[in-house]
Amino acid sequence: MEVITPDRPGLLARIGQVLLEHRVRLTNAKIATLGERVEDVFFITDEHGAPLRDVEVCQALQRDLSKMLDDIQ
Repeated sequence: MEVITPDRPGLLARIGQVLLEHRVRLTNAKIATLGERVEDVFFITDEHGAPLRDVEVCQALQRDLSKMLDDIQ
């Protein structure tokens, strides 16, 4: 999962909270801050370590991440 957005305090913690709420497991991350912009890549699986394949789960995760990013701008 890739997140490109303006940097702001607490961003990484809020992303982590959304992942936790969706029971998504973070297996690796590549975090980059370029000036005032972040370009983060998260390697995620479901809670059992399997790839996320359920379209509804992926859409809900994307929706909630987008909402969180909009709320903290």
